[in-house]
Amino acid sequence: MLLSDIIRENQFNSQEKNQAKNKLIENDKKYRLLAGKITEVIWALDLKKFQFDYVSPLVEQIVGYTPEEVVGIPLERFVRPDSMENVRELFHRRYQKTLLSPCIKPQTLDIGVYHKSGKTVWLEASARFYRNENDEAVGIVGVARDCTKRKQTEEKLRRSYDEIENQVNERTADLKKSQQELQDANTILKLLLEKKDENKLLFEKTVVSNVKELVQPIISKLSQSNLNEKQREYLDLLSENLNQITKPFLRKSPLQYANLTPTEVQIAGMIKYGKTTKEISALMNIGISTVDFHRNNIRKKLELKKKKVNLQIYLRSQEFGL
Repeated sequence: MLLSDIIRENQFNSQEKNQAKNKLIENDKKYRLLAGKITEVIWALDLKKFQFDYVSPLVEQIVGYTPEEVVGIPLERFVRPDSMENVRELFHRRYQKTLLSPCIKPQTLDIGVYHKSGKTVWLEASARFYRNENDEAVGIVGVARDCTKRKQTEEKLRRSYDEIENQVNERTADLKKSQQELQDANTILKLLLEKKDENKLLFEKTVVSNVKELVQPIISKLSQSNLNEKQREYLDLLSENLNQITKPFLRKSPLQYANLTPTEVQIAGMIKYGKTTKEISALMNIGISTVDFHRNNIRKKLELKKKKVNLQIYLRSQEFGL
């Protein structure tokens, strides 16, 4: 080969290399210009060192650091610890999936990063692995946009929800407390009313019982004695007045349902309070045999004739209003 041919070939190869180099420089300028115009931060991360290889210029507007301050710096210098834990866990999980299937769609994650001023900025980032010529995952490339306002709005909504939930819980607790207090008050009121009714019933029974057992036997005995006309009128008036006093307290007693006669009711009342046959005979001015006759009728009407039951105990157990 002639020297002139060798020189001509070297000139051609040099021109070809220069053209390729210029084309690469031009493409890089276009790429960086395009990256600078996009409203999202473009970034690339070295998978082994876990530090930035590239960050687009928009990063300075969002976090205050220039791309030169970010490139070559470990990721954890910029990311909050709580978010860093989520980032590592996500990358590790997706890296395992990438080994099985390279075609994995990017996944979005909210990441809290530190602004140069020290405040927290939230980025909505999505990323995927990129590979070398041996099809090995060697890095992560992705985009990120500022989502701080959205996160702040979400936080306000969460706090509002928590506040409302706390108010609802407090109101529910107050209502339960009021309901319990009302139930307790109703229980106490019910007990007081029951006690009042019991006291009223006991008073009525006491009045009726005292009149029948302590007063009426004496009136009955007096009525059978020798009284003049004037004395008998007073005695009848006394008996009528006593009936008017006890009339509001009278209730249908079990003895009345047993069809006892008034005399039997009177004798049953005396038996209930422990009066003997002799004492009843003297009080009512009737014979002992007559008292026994009425006692037998009372047992018969109460179906106690053939039962070994003490009549006094039975009458007391039934709480007859005698």
